[in-house]
Amino acid sequence: MRLTQFASIIFFALIALTPLIGFAQVVIIDSVYIENFNLPDTTNYFNDRHYEYYKAIIPEGYNELNPPALAIGCHGLGANYDDFFGGTACRDTATAWGWITLAINGEPPRSSGGGYTHWFSNRVQFVMDRVMDALMQRYPFDPDSIFMLGSSMGAAAGMQYHNCHLDPKGYMLAGTGSASGILDFARRAREQILYEHYTMNVSMHVEFGPLDTIPEACTNYRYKNNSAVVFWDTTNSRHYNLAWLPIVFAAGEQERHDTAAMDLIAMYGNFMRAETLLKAPGTTHGWPNMNPDTTMHWLRNHAGVFRHPTFQNVACDSARRCYDIEFKMLRNDTCVARAFMYSDSILFEDDWYLTNPRLTLLRNASEVILHRELPQNYFSDTVSVTNLDTVPVNVRIRYPNPPIAGYDFAMRPPLQSMIEFRDNAVVVYLPEIPPNYSGTGVFRYVGVKEGYSLMPANIQLTAYPNPFNSATMVRLAANNGGSLNVNLYDITGRRVKSIPRKYLHTSGMITFSLPAGNLSSGTYYLAGTFGSKPVNYRLTVLK
Repeated sequence: MRLTQFASIIFFALIALTPLIGFAQVVIIDSVYIENFNLPDTTNYFNDRHYEYYKAIIPEGYNELNPPALAIGCHGLGANYDDFFGGTACRDTATAWGWITLAINGEPPRSSGGGYTHWFSNRVQFVMDRVMDALMQRYPFDPDSIFMLGSSMGAAAGMQYHNCHLDPKGYMLAGTGSASGILDFARRAREQILYEHYTMNVSMHVEFGPLDTIPEACTNYRYKNNSAVVFWDTTNSRHYNLAWLPIVFAAGEQERHDTAAMDLIAMYGNFMRAETLLKAPGTTHGWPNMNPDTTMHWLRNHAGVFRHPTFQNVACDSARRCYDIEFKMLRNDTCVARAFMYSDSILFEDDWYLTNPRLTLLRNASEVILHRELPQNYFSDTVSVTNLDTVPVNVRIRYPNPPIAGYDFAMRPPLQSMIEFRDNAVVVYLPEIPPNYSGTGVFRYVGVKEGYSLMPANIQLTAYPNPFNSATMVRLAANNGGSLNVNLYDITGRRVKSIPRKYLHTSGMITFSLPAGNLSSGTYYLAGTFGSKPVNYRLTVLK
C-alpha cells in the first residue's frame, strides 16, 4: 500500500470518528507531486519529476472556522523532517498552543526517498509553497501567522523565504527563528575554506561549486543569489527585504557563526522592526541553541505580517512583485533590482490604505509596476517618481476597479502619460522615465456614479443579499451568450471556493446560489470572466 493511500485512509477514518470523539491529533505523512522544472540554480538530478514527502501534525481540538498558526521546521544538512519533530522542543511548544506543525522530508537527493537538502535555493521555496497549498486545502491555517524555524543550514531559510515571497497576495511570514548564524553562503564558505579546509563546506560545494578566486569582486552569483544576507554588498543585497520581518537569532556561546547575526543587527541599527539575539550557554550548533519557551514566546509577541508597509525598501533577483512594487529586470545575472518607496496611509472603513507613494530610488529595472489599492470612495492619488539609475525605465501604475465613469492622470512634462483599461483595472503608463528625472502626477476620479462598474456595459453581475450570512443568490445578466468562469477569492487573492462553469446560450440571465459554508466573516471577491470579458464583484460575509 502506498504511503499516500495509507495517510488518506487514516485521515478519512478520523473524520468519520470526529462527531463521536471530538477532533483528535492527526499526524500526516504525505507527498506532493513536483513537476519537472528547471531553475537557474538547479543541478541535473533535481530536474526529474518526483514526489516530495512532508510531515504535519494537526493539533487536538483543531477548528477550521478558527484557523491556527503554522510553525515550519527547516532541517539541517543531511537530515529530514524528524530533525524538527524529534530534535527540538519548539515543536512541542507550538503543538501545546494549538498550532499546526510542518516540515518537508529533506533527505539528501541521492539517498532513498529523494527530497531536498539545500535550503538556500529557489526550488526549495517552490516546494514549500506546494506543500503549504496541499496542507491549506485539507487543514486551513492562518495565512498571517506562518513561522519558520531552522537549524544549522536551515537556520536562515525563513529569511531567504521572506526575501523571495513579498507578494501581499501570497504566503508571507509573521516571524522566523534562526538556530545558527549561517546567513551568507559565500561568507560561510570562506570561513570553512580558511578554518576547516572544505571539511564542512559540503552543502555549498554540492549546490554551487567552488568560490571564485577573487571573492569580493567575483563572487559566484549563485552563492550571492541564494544567501539571506550579502554583507559586503549593501547596494544590491536582498537583506533590505528583512526590515519588516521579526527575527530571533539563537546561537551558542561556542558557535562561531553567531557573529553573522551580530553583524546583521549592527548593520541595520534601528532600522529593523524587531529582532533579538539569544545566547545559549555551553552549546555549539543547531537546535540545542534555540530555547523553545524564549524563542516561541518572543515570536508570538512580535508576530505580524505587514502586507502593505508605508516604507518599502526592497530588492529582488528576478521579475516578481515585492510588496506594492513589481519589477521587470534590466539584467539578472550579476545584480538585483532595487527600489525605495515611501507612502502615506489613511484609515477608511476600518481598513488602512496607502496613498501618495514617493518612489525615490530605482536601480537595475527595465519596468516597474506600482500596485495601488485604494478605497472605492477615495478620489485622488499623488504619485512621485525619482529615477536615480543610469538608464531609462518604464513605470506603470495599476488601479483596480475604480468605481468611476471617467479618470485622468496629469504628469509634469516632458512625460506624457497614457491610460488604458485592462484586466478590470485602470493602468497609467509612463513611458521611459529618463535618468535623474523627478516628477509628480495626480490621478483623479471624475464623474462618480453610485454603483458604477467598469465591467462592459452589456454585462451586469449582482448578488442579493450582500452582506450575507449563510448564502447569497448571484445573478449575471448579459445581452449575449457566453460562459461564466468565476471563483471566490479572499482579500489576499487566495481562491477559497471553486465554482463550476456556467453557460448562457443566448441573451438572458445566469442565476446560482453561493453558500457561505465555512467562510469566516470578511470581504471576498467573485472574480473571473464571462466569455473574454472580465467580471468582478465584491461580497461581504457576516456571521
